[in-house]
Amino acid sequence: MKKILLTILFTTSFLIGGQLKVGDSIKTISYKNQFEQNIIITKDTKKLIIAFSKDNGEAIKSHIEKHPNYLQTTNSVYFADVSGAPKFIMNMFMLPKIQKYTFSMILLEDEKSKEQFPQKDDLITIITLENLKIKAIEFKSNIQ
Repeated sequence: MKKILLTILFTTSFLIGGQLKVGDSIKTISYKNQFEQNIIITKDTKKLIIAFSKDNGEAIKSHIEKHPNYLQTTNSVYFADVSGAPKFIMNMFMLPKIQKYTFSMILLEDEKSKEQFPQKDDLITIITLENLKIKAIEFKSNIQ
């Protein structure tokens, strides 16, 4: 009974916007990438990599360009916080540039989308998953 209640609590906190933490389980979730394609977080997903700043986004982009299969070989999904950009700027300038990238990235376009992910100033958030359960949350300056 206790296990069932904990599972319900963790799932509910994820669904209603609570910030993720170690031990939480997440359900399979679908997000849109920069090409409006569905990207699904499944039990096979091992890492969620989240950039909350332009500098961190550039560091991740640089690493992925040097290692083109990085996201696939590590079963990772890349999220980029673009919530601070005005919609007009996003649509006219940022999105066309991002759509030229050779890799997929999920765009966190509003505060509600990004608030579920823990963050520390000037660091990349890396969430390690095992069967959709959070095993670790790290804050790093790069993804190497």
